[in-house]
Amino acid sequence: MLDLVVVIPAYNEVDCIKDVLAQWCDVLGQLGLTENQTRVLVVDDGSTDGTRQAVEDLAKLEGRIQIISKPGGGHGSAVLTGYRVALDMGARRIFQVDSDNEFDPGDFGKLWRQRDNAPFVFGCRVERATDLNRRIISRGLRALLRVLFQVRIPDANVPYRLMKREYLAFAVEHIPPATAIPNICVSTLAHALQVPAIYLPVTHRKRSTGQVSILRWRLVKICAASCYELMRWRLSFRPLRYNFAMHGMWLSGPAKVDAPHLAEFGAAN
Repeated sequence: MLDLVVVIPAYNEVDCIKDVLAQWCDVLGQLGLTENQTRVLVVDDGSTDGTRQAVEDLAKLEGRIQIISKPGGGHGSAVLTGYRVALDMGARRIFQVDSDNEFDPGDFGKLWRQRDNAPFVFGCRVERATDLNRRIISRGLRALLRVLFQVRIPDANVPYRLMKREYLAFAVEHIPPATAIPNICVSTLAHALQVPAIYLPVTHRKRSTGQVSILRWRLVKICAASCYELMRWRLSFRPLRYNFAMHGMWLSGPAKVDAPHLAEFGAAN
């Protein structure tokens, strides 16, 4: 069984993907995680710019890198595919990060050191290197989740998250099966069930290569579709009861916030 699979969805990131993967392999090595213990799983979502070939070339030199390709279905579809494949690979823990180099691999160590303290260890973008529109959307999402599910989540969609396999498997089974927003759904389910979670501030930087794939009216349409999906899910959502003890897990508990500037989000409910 693998100790860790790093899931990295990718779409048209040929300008930075090799550098991103090299950084992650270096960080894993520095933490003492060998090729036999880890995999870096790239989910290529129908790239047209040579991303797939770049990853395949690097995989010939770095044994822990693997790639799977799928027709373009969007970021959420790629993330969910990666989760399912990582679980099938037998990973004890799954970490997800995006391929756009907006996050610092050097922050991973502090999440990894908390791996035995909670089933979910989330990064949190305390200072977001994004435009005003996206910051407003993030605030709106927090408010919507508070109203619909009575949960308070600092960064529900953050693509910098470490998850224990049993809990992720349960979440993947119980969120909408074809969701376009799997990370939001996983975060929501974890908080609704009061599964222990730790939040740690992580660096978020501006994209330096490629282009943001979701802009202007497309962003508005995706936000509207995501809101509709969450409202539909809420109508069928029931407080789920899961016997964590049978797996030797935590029974339940409040979320933990490991940074003073996140204290306002300290309660899971």
